[in-house]
Amino acid sequence: IGALQRVRTECLKVSAMSLLHTAFLKSVRLEEFETVQQQALALVSVHLRDAWLPALKSGIRANLKDVGKGWFNLAESDERVYSVSKLAKMLHLVGLMMQDSVVDLAEDSLEGYAQFIEAHSAFEVHVRAVDDVRVRPLHPADFENV
Repeated sequence: IGALQRVRTECLKVSAMSLLHTAFLKSVRLEEFETVQQQALALVSVHLRDAWLPALKSGIRANLKDVGKGWFNLAESDERVYSVSKLAKMLHLVGLMMQDSVVDLAEDSLEGYAQFIEAHSAFEVHVRAVDDVRVRPLHPADFENV
């Protein structure tokens, strides 16, 4: 149970991250925007590879190190025994939890990005006649430095 709690804790940390940066305080040029997005994506990628996976491994090993022989034997070398063990089922569950966290991360990031785009591209359009159209940004402050 302790191993699964540790996995869940680490997965929740990943789910709370964002693949994209959307907290801009001022208008930015396209090149700067691309650089910031690449840096945000790289930061998450490095965290997943260099912090998340080792934390999951160490958490599982630390909680199962004293189990020894039996259903959760980390030193099991017989593939047939491992495939029917509770350890195999638990590690399959861990894999599903990890996948779920990455899917949540991606979905939440895209939802946040969509909200960012919608908030910064909202316009009020008044069509009075074919040759009389007025367009006004709903958030004029967003367009002051463009």
